[in-house]
Amino acid sequence: MHYTKPVFRPAFEGDVPLLQVTDGCSYNRCSFCSMYRTVPFRVSPDEEVEEDLRELRGKYSHMPRLFLVNGDPFCLSTDRLAKLGERIRFYFPECETISCFAHIPNFYNKTVEDLKLLRSLGFDQINIGVESAIDSVLDMFHKGYHVDDVYEQLGKLNEAGMQFSMNIIMGALGNGEYEALAKANADLLNATQPYLIFTTTLYSLPGSELYDYMEGGNFRSNTYRQLVLEQIDMLSQLRLRNTYYYGLHPANPIPFDGKLPDEQGKILGVLKQMLQILPPAVLDRVPDRGAEGGILMPDNWQEL
Repeated sequence: MHYTKPVFRPAFEGDVPLLQVTDGCSYNRCSFCSMYRTVPFRVSPDEEVEEDLRELRGKYSHMPRLFLVNGDPFCLSTDRLAKLGERIRFYFPECETISCFAHIPNFYNKTVEDLKLLRSLGFDQINIGVESAIDSVLDMFHKGYHVDDVYEQLGKLNEAGMQFSMNIIMGALGNGEYEALAKANADLLNATQPYLIFTTTLYSLPGSELYDYMEGGNFRSNTYRQLVLEQIDMLSQLRLRNTYYYGLHPANPIPFDGKLPDEQGKILGVLKQMLQILPPAVLDRVPDRGAEGGILMPDNWQEL
């Protein structure tokens, strides 16, 4: 298989076979991301993809789902994606879902009819790093689009019948603010109805622009209490019909997952209970972070 490291995929795609169709990320300018900083963007030659499809066919007798890598394969033209979908169908007629990462601008030049064509070939449940429904946050993240663009492009996906998951970063306003972000994100989620929500909290790693910005004293990270309250506020306002909430990233203050709306009340109960259990000395501090941004609880938190 042709894989250009590093290779990333969502945790919920952990057992899904991977097919590389691009190297790196076509955008590669998000301020919080250092995933592909050292990888020049390249589209995989057709012969490499064909070789890998043959190899995958030899490894898997049955493959109902495939995840394309790397950073944003949906940047490819509709024509190229359609031909790719046809080749995947040739080797794996049983493959029902072809998923990948995508960036909102990847959809600008794709019409609803284009998306319907791709959906008919199996492209579905695309993972989109929206990150936030507030323009100032998107600007800080250097995402290259604004909230109106998000509503417009996700509206096209819904019209085409193509499902998508949405990444949301909590704590992105910092400086003790969270209510406006919780409401804006809830409004976006309610309007677009993703099949899955993948949440994390804001953190930065060395090598990213955001790390330098935050380390320079320009941003005060929210406390554990504020992060939990933001999650409670957002969940309380969600009116989703059938969405899986995947909040198991180690950077979440209280990792959990569940189906919405069925388990919404249960999840909210757990979050509110944690505010009662955890001592103020923990709740009112900015969480310590591990090497990959995970929140670290003090070993002696029960004694604080």
